[in-house]
Amino acid sequence: MSIWANERLVVFGAPTDLRAFSREAGPASGRIDTDRSRVFLPSMEHGEGGDLFSDRTERLTPDLSRKRYHWQSSTDDEGPMVKRVARRHPRLAFILIDSCVDVDLQGGGLYRARHAPERWDVPAEVREALMWRRYDEFGVLADQSGAKKAAALYESENQAFIDMMDLVEFHFTPAAMDWVRSRSR
Repeated sequence: MSIWANERLVVFGAPTDLRAFSREAGPASGRIDTDRSRVFLPSMEHGEGGDLFSDRTERLTPDLSRKRYHWQSSTDDEGPMVKRVARRHPRLAFILIDSCVDVDLQGGGLYRARHAPERWDVPAEVREALMWRRYDEFGVLADQSGAKKAAALYESENQAFIDMMDLVEFHFTPAAMDWVRSRSR
């Protein structure tokens, strides 16, 4: 049985630089076919719970945009892939976020050209607090049984892991934005 992790790649850059990267990566939004992508690997295309896809590009300021890519993975191909891509696109900043309930992995890294990746994991006490908050919100702690309790447990954990991925993105966003701005001066 494979262990699947949810992955998110957040890319920051000047609009023209990010557009060039996006053309290499795949369509403007939606599902990505890795046969037509010069960024993503075939192992990233299909996951247990969904396929590789991208969100639309967001314009944060006139000179800064952000784009997110999502997939599920049962391999460790992501880090080396992002390092290669960061070298090819030295004016962009990349945040690679991974979340896997089976191995209690909730963290990510900031990748920039010619820099060692910076790693940050959601602290254990924060992970625990988020899980308990979502358990309470979804009624996991209530007196339920069977399928209803299993569904509430699944939804609460899924939302808590999305929360943790958002925290990692939030943690690295200022550094990523500063990196891009320093490259465009």
